[in-house]
Amino acid sequence: MTKPDVMANWPLHEVVSDQGHDPAAMLVASSGSSGQPTFWARGTTSFAKAEDHFDRLFRTQFQTQQRRTLVVVCFAMGTWTGGTYTLLAMLGLRSRGHLITVITPGVDLRAVQDVLADLGPMFDRIVLAGYPPYVRDVLDQAPEAALAQDIWLLVGGEPMSEDWRDYVLNRLKRVHEPARVVSVYGSSEIGFVGNETALTIAARRAAQKDSALSTALFGGQHPASFIVTDTEAIQPTLIEYDPHLCYVETDENGYLLFTVDGTIPMVRYRVNDQGRLICGQELFTLLRATGNTRLADMVDTSAWYLVMYGRTDVAAIFCSANIYPDPIRTVVDDPTFSETVTGKFLVTVTHDANQREQLHLRVELRRDAVYDEQLADHLAKSVVDRLVRTNSEYRVLREKLGSFTDPIVVFEQYGSEAFIPGAKQRRVAPADPTPSVAST
Repeated sequence: MTKPDVMANWPLHEVVSDQGHDPAAMLVASSGSSGQPTFWARGTTSFAKAEDHFDRLFRTQFQTQQRRTLVVVCFAMGTWTGGTYTLLAMLGLRSRGHLITVITPGVDLRAVQDVLADLGPMFDRIVLAGYPPYVRDVLDQAPEAALAQDIWLLVGGEPMSEDWRDYVLNRLKRVHEPARVVSVYGSSEIGFVGNETALTIAARRAAQKDSALSTALFGGQHPASFIVTDTEAIQPTLIEYDPHLCYVETDENGYLLFTVDGTIPMVRYRVNDQGRLICGQELFTLLRATGNTRLADMVDTSAWYLVMYGRTDVAAIFCSANIYPDPIRTVVDDPTFSETVTGKFLVTVTHDANQREQLHLRVELRRDAVYDEQLADHLAKSVVDRLVRTNSEYRVLREKLGSFTDPIVVFEQYGSEAFIPGAKQRRVAPADPTPSVAST
């Protein structure tokens, strides 16, 4: 089952008029990151499952049944899924004994700063929930006094690298507390699937330096263009999930298939993410086999874990090669560049005067960033190096076409048209870039 199947068999006008199984109580829109935004119906079953998911997450990760916590929803509000979904779940957790107060400034950066300064000191703990690039904007522009509070992060909407986690932990002066930053995984169609835990975060970080663990944990089925056994390449996301709330399988090509009840019952629904399932006993065994006994002792052998490699339908097509955004994300998140750029970028493919394709990379500068003219060249070279290591299609192109495959890097000012603060950033777009600051 895919999105076209759902649209063909459950037209939205019929779904909203059906008062049978779990009737539609709310309509939400996807972000459109892989194409046009799509409207989805949500019923009370979806809301109840969201509460179940967040109940465990906030109880075990953020200890919100013991600490008075202000949850600041920094996902976009309005019709989008993330903001409304999180808000409703937080309100539901109040009745389950969580000491949560929620506020929804959404993507109003000034409002978030006011919340941190004026309301934050009234609580024991603050949880900022939002899209990773926007959460970073909040932290980059927050005064030191605000950052000195007990701030935790809940991020979702796109994968994050461990370099990104290290960067925001450094901003919070909590460099030795990686579990303070928790990533969640889900989609507008199926809702919330799972989240990182202290164990999955520790295992992912350990795999960065342990090639045997990286191969055992991440080296199963994966997109053909990714070399996941290269520990310097792309690191998949590792989460824990509850199969009683969302049942997950994989097909013969490694695509994740989700079965979940709701207004539109999804049966083996494919969102075009590829991944791998690991039961708790298997994770325990592979951690011990690779010498990671401390991590193995943290495993709940009755739990289930999901390795998520990424989407296959979000890519720029450059000379017939699929250029996925994840390898580029790891470059712009690297400490070499993170003090100058925000981490937001846009990949486009254009044509020169001879109708030959060119790969463009638009990158947003931090507010008031200072950089030298060599930075664009350095960034372009780093992107090439990463793509050669992680993308077999690009590697073949590079061997045949050489420097013609170099990306043209364009720096753009903070908050420019392509990088509206707070909006979910599309990583791939067909538009021609307009150099506004500097380029290679």
